[in-house]
Amino acid sequence: MRFNSWAAFFIPAGTTWASATLSLSPSVYGNAPPSVIGLFDVEGGLQPLLNTFEPGTGVFADLGSGTRYAAATLHDSPVDISLNGAALADINALAGAYFVIGFTNQTLNAVPVEAGDQGIYLGGIRNEPYLELTLSTVPAVPEPGTYAMLLAGLAVAGVAARRRR
Repeated sequence: MRFNSWAAFFIPAGTTWASATLSLSPSVYGNAPPSVIGLFDVEGGLQPLLNTFEPGTGVFADLGSGTRYAAATLHDSPVDISLNGAALADINALAGAYFVIGFTNQTLNAVPVEAGDQGIYLGGIRNEPYLELTLSTVPAVPEPGTYAMLLAGLAVAGVAARRRR
């Protein structure tokens, strides 16, 4: 797990968030291929990462394990990633505190160390924000299954009304 990292975002109190999107502007160095990046919860929160300059291998490994919030393929262009319900539940539970998200490059972590110096990083090369968490109180667009259940319910109600006649 050589390619792990993290980011922390302060979550304002007093609001229940309905959706969360993480916007990234990655950059590539070396001959790094497009890579699958996993986004995970960080069990210990922010404090273990701030305690010392080198928080230890356990904290470092935690950045790429635990509850998975999302995954995306990154290379050298901006990406918006919708975080799942587990992330949203954690964000809402941390109102007034820091939400920490761990990143692991699952593609490059599988490459032998001898492969050379390559990677994808979230650096400030572009003139745009390179890492941003957008929270919204507007619910996300319902999934197609939600509409199917609504139509099925209306059909059952229609059949019941017709039988009563």
